[in-house]
Amino acid sequence: MGRPMRPVDPAAGPAAELAAGLRELRQQAGNPPFRQMARRAHYSATTLSVACSGVMLPSLDVTLAFVRACDGPQDAWRRRWTDAAALTGAGTRRPAVATRAAPAARRRAWRPAPIRGLPPWVGWSLGSFALALMVAGLVRAYWPARAAVAQPPAPSAFQAGLPPMYVGVTRCDPGSYRVLQRTLTLPRPVRLGGRAFPAGAVVGAVYLMYSPRCSEAWPHFSPVSAFFNQPGRLTLRSRSTPDGSVNTSPVYDVIRYADGEPMLTVLGCVDAEATIEFGADGPSVTAATACFQRA
Repeated sequence: MGRPMRPVDPAAGPAAELAAGLRELRQQAGNPPFRQMARRAHYSATTLSVACSGVMLPSLDVTLAFVRACDGPQDAWRRRWTDAAALTGAGTRRPAVATRAAPAARRRAWRPAPIRGLPPWVGWSLGSFALALMVAGLVRAYWPARAAVAQPPAPSAFQAGLPPMYVGVTRCDPGSYRVLQRTLTLPRPVRLGGRAFPAGAVVGAVYLMYSPRCSEAWPHFSPVSAFFNQPGRLTLRSRSTPDGSVNTSPVYDVIRYADGEPMLTVLGCVDAEATIEFGADGPSVTAATACFQRA
């Protein structure tokens, strides 16, 4: 269950009315977390959250992606967005540029005097050559940078013996990295899957992941190999100041790699917390990172 959103008045305007409808659709779909919706919508959780904030009218693509993530009727919502855009002016097109109909002499007037008398094909050839140089420069600059971003981080001690889990399901995931971490250790012995674990055994670590691209942070849990897929109720939480809002992930019934809900780091600091409960009679362990805010 995520943090409660600020109320929106449908009578405040077309954007607010559309936002209220999107919230109702999400509620009918079982109120899935925005990060879960992002995997189906292919937009970030922040984009989907803003779409139903009522602050501004989202684009048609974002609206239909939101509806698709909630299994809503896209044709009906396409008409609703069109009606809202007509009332706000968001769907209007800019008028054609007047210079397109200008005579040839006027189109040449902006050229420097030495090249006004040259035939048009000279300018086209020079322009094509300049464009080719620019594209070549961008390719040389872009591909090394992309290769650097695509390099997976070195596996930590908590991932030893396990395959790395790089999902990259939203635009915020590429380039994200760990800023804080805390380990979870057993407060007392426990027996799982026919194996005994002593007090003080390391269960895993909770990390606070940060995306410079989206200015978001979220919790990520990585278990040690001995506890991977063992029975235990895993819950992740992220908290944000100054309003003390909390995002809580779905409860996992086995210990696994898991990500929590993202929160913006521009309004306040964000921390990450992981809790594992080992049955009704077993111990419970919780660890939380310090609070991080974008500089």
